[in-house]
Amino acid sequence: MGLDEGSLEVMADFPVDESAGGENLASHFHEISPGVWELKLDKPVESLGEGTLGVWIKGREGKTARIESKFSVGR
Repeated sequence: MGLDEGSLEVMADFPVDESAGGENLASHFHEISPGVWELKLDKPVESLGEGTLGVWIKGREGKTARIESKFSVGR
């Protein structure tokens, strides 16, 4: 049981720091405590008409979990 951490994908359809929209951001996350991962932004997103952030990860038993959120910033 548990998660296959190597399968993690985090995608934003907008630029995040030096990453263009559509790039996998997973390698930018750091474990801050067991099971808790964090991505610290060098530059906050101050204005965004609409953006989508998606997270995908597989469990060791092969099932995939996915969540996508749409949001805006500065409206």
